[in-house]
Amino acid sequence: MDGIDNQSLSAIEAGARIIQNSYEDMTYLMKHDRLHEEMSSINLVDFITNRVQYFACIAEVNELSISMRIGQPHIPNINISELKLSRIIDNNLSNAIKYSHRPSEINITIGIFEENIFFEVRNHGPIIVDKKKIFERFHRESLYKGGYGIGLSIVAQICEEENIDIKISSTPKRGTSFRYIFKNATRLQHNSSTITHTKSAGGKA
Repeated sequence: MDGIDNQSLSAIEAGARIIQNSYEDMTYLMKHDRLHEEMSSINLVDFITNRVQYFACIAEVNELSISMRIGQPHIPNINISELKLSRIIDNNLSNAIKYSHRPSEINITIGIFEENIFFEVRNHGPIIVDKKKIFERFHRESLYKGGYGIGLSIVAQICEEENIDIKISSTPKRGTSFRYIFKNATRLQHNSSTITHTKSAGGKA
């Protein structure tokens, strides 16, 4: 495409992916009661890695990077609908990008704690004052950040249906974290606490 530089193309691609995420939220909201949601055995590390790659270009144009760390070398699969899991992960990545200070890094942790598999998304941005209100439909933390205020209400609904615990922390020093705990997903003994690091920023690992 003559006359359009790489930076502009990246911004267009990022914008298209943001719109796609909003469209998928609205589609889920409208068709949820009619959808046949098949349960799948999902490798959480692979699934989240794939979604991070999708959001990497959005992060890059916003001067952000995304890092991942894996708490154990072998995380057992979880049983959940791929559609539901994608809505949880995509909305958390989208919000982390939207509400992060620039430049900064978004950190994702996947691991096992007290026999429960979890993943956590942490970013550094404005502090959340009311941790319950953010899950109300149409609530937005900032009127200047865009969006429709439906993403986290969908996440809360899915977590209630699937018995997934949500723990939120938001402090000036440590930033904001959303942790999703898949209760009783495994009763295996904990593996080694070795941390494996991967990093994604514009598709780079």
